[in-house]
Amino acid sequence: MNLKGYGLTLFFILIPFSYFIQVITNKPELVAIIYLIFLLDIFYLNRYFLFKYKFNNNIQILDLLLLLCLVFVVGQHAVSIFYEIIFGDMGYASRGFFIYFVPFLIILFVFKSEELIFRVIKILSIVGIIIAFELTYENYNIYILKRSSWFQLLSRDYVYSVTGIDMVRFYEGNYRPTGLLEHVHCTVFFVGLASLAWLVRFFEEKKKTYLIAFGICVAVVALHGARLAFLASFLGILFFILNEYTYSKKEFYNINLALFIFLFTIIFILFLDPFGTVKLYYLSVIYNGDYGIVNNGSPLSVNNMEVNNFFDNSPIGLLISNHPISLNTILHAILGFGVIGSLKGVPGTSDDAFYLQLIGQYGLFGSLIFFSMWIYSIFLGYKNLGIVSSHQRLLINYAISTLVVFILSVIHSPAIQRKALYPIFILSLAIVFNQQFKQYFICKFSKNNVDDWEIKKNLAINKSEKC
Repeated sequence: MNLKGYGLTLFFILIPFSYFIQVITNKPELVAIIYLIFLLDIFYLNRYFLFKYKFNNNIQILDLLLLLCLVFVVGQHAVSIFYEIIFGDMGYASRGFFIYFVPFLIILFVFKSEELIFRVIKILSIVGIIIAFELTYENYNIYILKRSSWFQLLSRDYVYSVTGIDMVRFYEGNYRPTGLLEHVHCTVFFVGLASLAWLVRFFEEKKKTYLIAFGICVAVVALHGARLAFLASFLGILFFILNEYTYSKKEFYNINLALFIFLFTIIFILFLDPFGTVKLYYLSVIYNGDYGIVNNGSPLSVNNMEVNNFFDNSPIGLLISNHPISLNTILHAILGFGVIGSLKGVPGTSDDAFYLQLIGQYGLFGSLIFFSMWIYSIFLGYKNLGIVSSHQRLLINYAISTLVVFILSVIHSPAIQRKALYPIFILSLAIVFNQQFKQYFICKFSKNNVDDWEIKKNLAINKSEKC
């Protein structure tokens, strides 16, 4: 059997449009079908995995610790979801299972075929530019025509029907439109990551037309006015290009061309300012210190307010303040309130300083493990850039650049844990993990191990075939 991975392909095509499907149909439960297709593909393609491979126990200590960190994070998610199934709401449990547990199975796909991962990156680039064009259309409606787009109006009605809250500020008037994803930051970050995907395709396939698509995505991110998404995407792309400068000796012309398109696009858009967003969201900060925050606030003042709220009301804050607390609060402070707690909105957390919510979600002990795994994965991927093939280097460079974008995003934005972006986060971790751990998996029926990707683009089922 050939490794097709149609479920994974369809998953990454549909999951960015999941919110659009919810709004159009007014049936959020339909999104579960996307995850079920992915699960069926996972179970079918991996049904012989345990019979075909064995794990080499001679694992290095740092690799073992990294693996244990991943096991802890997945286990914490599973416990949170299982507890909600037994004692809580099945609605929250099912959302937690699909959004925060199922994506970890992407690791099995990454382990098997780099070719399949290049296909996923191709999908993300194409979907990203579609979302970029739609976001431009919404910007045109808001800033030029002075009206909301049809999808914004539908989104407003949908959100009201689900939450009972009329989000007039976000869907009508002179405010940054949300795009096809459920949150403005989520949409802009997705387009920013799509620009990285177009860079990967450019360096892999050597087609200069891909730089046009790359420039369009960069322009849309710069134009939208989401300052953190723009800054994080800018630094992530620059990080990617600098890594190519360092480790790709024969690509200087293409690297310089990509860098020129990147910088020229940003400078051109900032000077052109077709929608007035540069003046509204960037120049207002530079000249007037106006961030558009209520009561003339600044990001620092908002962060300070969220820190105070966190220490006054979260389990960690209650533990540190020596207030009389229950055993349950102590456990939540140390091990976290879990992904279900984030879905429900545990007191002391909010989206405006999302790193605090992640600390509360994983707890004092768990957040140390989670962030250590995240940062070490970036370091590990960077270290491996110089010792892998050009194909693998592009994948790893994409992965660690994406992880850099995400680690900057949590300063303020909850984008990383939205259902359209969380699988990309897991995909990026999986690419780094795959490069580090595939050396430990040995095929039982061949002298070759899993490191021989060119030999094993298609995994065999029968013992008589190559692994």
